[in-house]
Amino acid sequence: MKIPVGRTLEAAFTFGLKSFLSVLGTVWLPILVTIVLIGGAVTLSVMSLHGRVFGPDPTALLHLLVHMSGALALAWIVFMIMGAMIQVGLLRKALGLHPGPVFVYFSLGTDVWRMLGATLLLFVIYVGVGIGFAAAGVAIFAVAHSLSGGASGYWIAGIACVVLACAYIYIVIRISYFLPAVVVAENRIGIGRAWALGGGNFWRIVAVVLVIVLAVNIAASMLSSVFAPPFLSTFGPRPDPAEFFHRYLQYMASAGPMLGIVYLLQTVLLYGLFAGAAASAYRAVTSPPEGLKPA
Repeated sequence: MKIPVGRTLEAAFTFGLKSFLSVLGTVWLPILVTIVLIGGAVTLSVMSLHGRVFGPDPTALLHLLVHMSGALALAWIVFMIMGAMIQVGLLRKALGLHPGPVFVYFSLGTDVWRMLGATLLLFVIYVGVGIGFAAAGVAIFAVAHSLSGGASGYWIAGIACVVLACAYIYIVIRISYFLPAVVVAENRIGIGRAWALGGGNFWRIVAVVLVIVLAVNIAASMLSSVFAPPFLSTFGPRPDPAEFFHRYLQYMASAGPMLGIVYLLQTVLLYGLFAGAAASAYRAVTSPPEGLKPA
């Protein structure tokens, strides 16, 4: 089955705009928990330095990273769990599994851990395929250089690397786009299922994603320019560094809050649009499981 690009975009913007408050209600608490946990861990880690100053020496910077390793590990774990939680909440709403409005959402249920497992498995696949393609690229370069030598060998190796890079992007997009919807709608980590659903839809997926990203970024840029004109437009080609930094602080003090609000709205809208698009595309390429109702 093919993804109907126009209908998918229509469903994405309908869900993202019509259910904007529910999208906001789904993401605000996980984001707040993420900020509190990571901010607290980083603060405690910095306070435990006891006034030690780490200069630009590589060894000192390495010691600082080691010292901060606990906070960094916690940040990675929290980001992964909260990201899985947000995906599950939004897709449940977009797929019609949560018909009412959502004002607050926080879950550590089976769906979230299943989504986390799918995300980690995807990461392993990405790394494994990347290593395999990199090794193939090195082997192709070695063979081409030994057989052809000179510039022709580099041309052959370069073309092969471009092909491998394109193949990697194709695999990543095809295997990852439908996986979150499969996890939520079918209650399983269906890597093979997601790969099958993505067949013949690569360019349609790319088109949907590009239209959403471009539309939201253009709207956000226009909105930002209304409340805060571009900072660099007030400078010549060679600004004084001290004056640049001073005026930048002034600019952020006045325009920063409004820019932050625009960025927050942009992020929440992108969350909603991508969830709406994924849910609509999933419905288009497969018969909904029993009990799955349209949004």
